[in-house]
Amino acid sequence: GYLSSKLRSLSNIKNSYDYENYARGLYVLARLGKAENAYHSKLLENVERLPQSARAFLALAMHTAKQEGGEKLLKMDGRAENNSGYWMPYRNSNAMSLFAWSTIKPNSKGCEDNLSKLLAKRSPHGHWHTTWSNAWSLLAMGAYAQAHEISQEDIELMVETSDGTKKIVIPKDKPSHTLKLPLE
Repeated sequence: GYLSSKLRSLSNIKNSYDYENYARGLYVLARLGKAENAYHSKLLENVERLPQSARAFLALAMHTAKQEGGEKLLKMDGRAENNSGYWMPYRNSNAMSLFAWSTIKPNSKGCEDNLSKLLAKRSPHGHWHTTWSNAWSLLAMGAYAQAHEISQEDIELMVETSDGTKKIVIPKDKPSHTLKLPLE
């Protein structure tokens, strides 16, 4: 009821932050079986103003509500992100796009492209700068992994170390592998 009542002020949106929040709310409502299709249409009236993250959530809401057009939203060229209204400097639109692509059309080029972009945006320390960005990135990669089959063959990796090349084999029936290498 709260989320639904908050949509009444949708016409007062002034910045990207609000668009993303409204679109995320629409996705949550659709997941709860209480899709607000009229508000999907209302956001689509301003599609050129929607940041990438809002388009991803709106596409998810429409897909969940079995409406057409979600994939088309994801394929739209990204406009420059307007940070107006955001309370943190780091945003992770690629995670939200990957989450949407992994849900709507997991075997697409759009899905692979967003995975590559997401991984490229990691800091040198292997994370995305904030717990918010990290959480969406992990959720998106989890959706990606869930949508793709597990390898039917063992995975073989070659790692260069000071002692030479080491071969690592990850068995096909094992989802992860740990290897400890001494720092030298």
